[in-house]
Amino acid sequence: MVCTTFMALYIPLNLQMNLTSNLLIKVLHWTCSLILIIDIYVRYDWIRKDTIAQDKPRWTMLTSRLLVDIVAAIPVGLMFGTGYFQVIQLIKLVRVAQFIRMFKQAEVKFSISLTLISFVYWTSLLFHWLTCGWMSIYDIGHGVDRATRYISALYWTMTTLTSVGYGDIVPVNNIQRLYAIMVAMTGLGVFGYLIGNVVTILSKLDAGYARYKEHVEHLSTATKRRGLSKELQRRVLDYYRYVRDEKTGYDESVFLQTLPETLRTEVALSLKKEFIEGIPLFRNASERFVVDIALQLQLIVATPHDYIFKADDPANNMYFVISGELEVLNKKQDQVLATLKAGDFFGEIALVKNVPRTATIRATTYCNLYKLGRKTFKSVLETHPEIAAQIEEEARVREQRYYEE
Repeated sequence: MVCTTFMALYIPLNLQMNLTSNLLIKVLHWTCSLILIIDIYVRYDWIRKDTIAQDKPRWTMLTSRLLVDIVAAIPVGLMFGTGYFQVIQLIKLVRVAQFIRMFKQAEVKFSISLTLISFVYWTSLLFHWLTCGWMSIYDIGHGVDRATRYISALYWTMTTLTSVGYGDIVPVNNIQRLYAIMVAMTGLGVFGYLIGNVVTILSKLDAGYARYKEHVEHLSTATKRRGLSKELQRRVLDYYRYVRDEKTGYDESVFLQTLPETLRTEVALSLKKEFIEGIPLFRNASERFVVDIALQLQLIVATPHDYIFKADDPANNMYFVISGELEVLNKKQDQVLATLKAGDFFGEIALVKNVPRTATIRATTYCNLYKLGRKTFKSVLETHPEIAAQIEEEARVREQRYYEE
């Protein structure tokens, strides 16, 4: 990609300035040409392995898929000197486009940034080519150095692309006027694409912040219509900021439901396996258990001073702490019995004994929790008796400790 980019910059410029007299440029040109030739073998080996199972004759497949690489590797400029035939090597840009597309598909988490980088890459090449084209038809005058010629042409190209030019450099014959029209129309297309797509891309670079602004607008509307108190508004805003900063504002369950069953299991396992195995209770659990529980855990967020549940409430869920701190209070809520941190779990006592909640759990900081429903809890215990024994023992120890305290 680097070598092809060098060729895409060098060849059009060399046609206007004859840069072959520069030793460094000549060495770079030879080096890039050599690398493009080596790339034929590398690509041949890759295609050969990729087409072993194909029904078509291998030679036909190789010829058709290697044609671009073979044509691009011919060192036309080095063989025949400066000439417009050199442009044929730029066909290698087809491979660059394929590489960028494949890279965006392979690195999904960077796809939005890569889309923006790709746009900048191709528009930069386009501006360079248009600049070289203007240099070929507009004579700035004798005795002007190469840098001044290029900068002057680049200045005209940019002003024409972004507006109608400033009038200090104007076309004086029909060829130049037609070229100016073409450049102006190109500018319309480029900046139309920019407005229509890149603005959307930029807004997606931080989807969490976009959701945050949307939530604030909803809060503003609710406040105007219903008159929420200042304290309640502050708490809601604090929650939205936490979700924005911690990037927990997406619903894993909604995302997983869009996938077929096999993929759903694999993705859920990938998202939650490390957390599940980090819980001391599940450290030695079987792979089957990890798979079973991964699909059932639901992410919830608790804000400071939120009650997850209170003593004597019906028991419907068990909870696992991903981050944050919570405190265990007695029934009167006047004594802290324990503090829960990342890796801890709670709510199992009432589920094991099938009784109302025996204590109150309150968040002291923002907390990310995984919730496991009663039905799934009992199903998991029936399927994995070794985990059931550990949970029941932990429930017995905790109940005894809280009762004594």
